[in-house]
Amino acid sequence: MDSTGSRDYVARFVVLDDEHYIADPRIIAHLARHRDGTITARLAKVPSQVYALHIVAEESDVMSDLNANFLAKYERPGAAFVRLVPDPTPTRSDPI
Repeated sequence: MDSTGSRDYVARFVVLDDEHYIADPRIIAHLARHRDGTITARLAKVPSQVYALHIVAEESDVMSDLNANFLAKYERPGAAFVRLVPDPTPTRSDPI
């Protein structure tokens, strides 16, 4: 963690329709503990863009595609997913 409270983190992810989705129980747990919306992320390939993290509902239309893509990529299913949504006004960032 640096002086701004940011930290580097590597997570398993899939891309669906040009959007990034993370499947990592540690991130889901972190979001559950910090529900005030201050958790954001950056991708190493586009460090200037900040993303808000939104949990994907189990009943979402994209869930079956996310599971299929994750299974094909990592040879195991993802239990839950977080969607990275471009955020124009960051308050804090936790790079991924």
